Amino acid sequence: MKFSKVIGKCDPKIIKDAEDKLSAVFTELSLGWSNKSIGTNLGGDPLVFQLVYPLPHICDATSIQLDDFEKKEEEIAKRIAKGEIIPEEEKISEDIKHFRKQMSGKALRTAATDGRRYYWSPTFVNKISRIGLRLVVMHESYHSLYMHPSRRGSRHPRLWNISVDFKVNYNAMEDLKAREIRDYVNVFTKELGEFITLEEYASFLADPFHPPPRLAHFNPTEGLKKMADPAYQDPFGDKPPMYYADSALPDTMKRPENVYEYLLSKIPKCPVCGKLGKYKKPEEYKALEKQIKDNEEKKRKEKEKQDKKNKTGGSNKKADKGKGDPGASCNEPGHDHGEDGDAGEGEGKNASPGQGTPNPNGQPQPGNGGSCCGGEGEQSCGCPGCGGDDSEYVDPFGAGDTLDDHIDSDVSEEELGKRISDAMEAAKRMAGKIPGALEDELGSLIAPKITWRDVVRQQMLKKRQGVGRNDWTNPRNRPMFAGLYIPKKRDFSLNMLVAIDCSGSMGADDISFGLSQLQVLDDKAEMSIVPFDTTCYWDAMVKIRKADKENLMKARRKGLGGTMVGDVFRQYHDNVGKVDIVVVISDGFIGDYELDGITVPKETSVLWLVTSHNPAFKPKIGRVLHLRDERI
Repeated sequence: MKFSKVIGKCDPKIIKDAEDKLSAVFTELSLGWSNKSIGTNLGGDPLVFQLVYPLPHICDATSIQLDDFEKKEEEIAKRIAKGEIIPEEEKISEDIKHFRKQMSGKALRTAATDGRRYYWSPTFVNKISRIGLRLVVMHESYHSLYMHPSRRGSRHPRLWNISVDFKVNYNAMEDLKAREIRDYVNVFTKELGEFITLEEYASFLADPFHPPPRLAHFNPTEGLKKMADPAYQDPFGDKPPMYYADSALPDTMKRPENVYEYLLSKIPKCPVCGKLGKYKKPEEYKALEKQIKDNEEKKRKEKEKQDKKNKTGGSNKKADKGKGDPGASCNEPGHDHGEDGDAGEGEGKNASPGQGTPNPNGQPQPGNGGSCCGGEGEQSCGCPGCGGDDSEYVDPFGAGDTLDDHIDSDVSEEELGKRISDAMEAAKRMAGKIPGALEDELGSLIAPKITWRDVVRQQMLKKRQGVGRNDWTNPRNRPMFAGLYIPKKRDFSLNMLVAIDCSGSMGADDISFGLSQLQVLDDKAEMSIVPFDTTCYWDAMVKIRKADKENLMKARRKGLGGTMVGDVFRQYHDNVGKVDIVVVISDGFIGDYELDGITVPKETSVLWLVTSHNPAFKPKIGRVLHLRDERI
């Protein structure tokens, strides 16, 4: 196997060794299921082989470059500290500094897939064992197999990545078990490392300041101790990474969507805007935050003082520049003045896309999903629950690592479904074996299914065609001059009512996600959007003609109390008039009694768009359509 492309620069031998090791794994996978003649003696897996091998494989060596630059910086810093003069040609160029800042935290250090191609860090491939690499290849193939990148939707990226890893790693251990390896859990742990179980992680998310014993080193207070005192000796400094897996995953948690909902429910959040991570900080944590803040303020003042001296000529550094003064230039490696945009030493080495990195105050950085109202990059909305204050919030996603980096995919479900179907057929032709349970899962996965969008379009088409396509009472004018009586086409516009559940159980993410789905509708429907909780807020109702992003943003969240949907149906005729379709966006946690005695005209369709996994919701009227995927 040859890499189709190499990103970055490194020793060609490192790349060649990685190619040879991957080739050996692919050769073993291409064998029949029971053929244990070579390699790890586990037997082949033609299905995984067909899913992975035919696609492009890319070598990403940028992490090697970054590590080389860091080593060079450290060496130069030590020489400067000894008073050594650094020749100009040995100094780190501005281009390299820019590259390092730009790539920090983004360099691939393990493996990744976007559904179209596979990316490999050559150092990772070379250092891992043959069995470990085989498990990683299986891990990558299962991400494509279950369409995980395309199933994320509007879910929090980091939490979704963790949820799918529980599913994928469980399946990897089940594969080892099916191959009659009795100590399969120990094999997984030996080759890849310790893992965090579902209940352990749920307990950590509920209160990271009092984690389970095995996760003590993920306590946020430990992270602040080193930031407050560089000389602090971290007792967990040599602790290896821990991954997300569970050999005894309950049947109810074998869908990533279920794992996601379960873990999300454990995270304290603002009751008003839904912002995640509202924990009660211990006094020690608060004291460390204050110490870090004071240290930063002290550095800032010292820097301002030094800059002022340089500008007024109060220092001889300008005159001495290049004459051997170790502190002659603020651009020398090893001099960190805490300037904006400067990546701290070691930052990003183990970071993966979607993983939030706490800032010195322990608060989530923009883009990690810890922002107010679920909006990425927004730090405060000033809602009454948050009060515009982030002081009580802590990023809850700092524990554990993923075996690979997770990349968003632009591969359509149809394309992935066809690829999986082809891989299954090819695996069978190669005398491969697909476990019965897995084959059933894949069969349901690639089976065609009707989405809620199809249902809505069908309802709209049915309503429009019900009045007839031609208006014979209103003929076209021009053809009448030629003696032709040609009717005009009816231009029928639907009247739709969209009721948004704004009760306390509906997070801002659920509401924004539900509303965003309405963009599938065309502009031939007048839409009235009204919020409700225990009452229906007709005074807050907005009417729009086109369901695009700009118009949907006019809708406002109001209420945050309990849930009483009955008033929507009892009062809509007085406030909106005749309605063709009623759409209710809700999490479905509505009691049956709320719809007692409710009736709607036969010509009015009722659709419930449910934002959570809630199969128990079966209302007495209308049709339930789940926005979140119902796949495995």
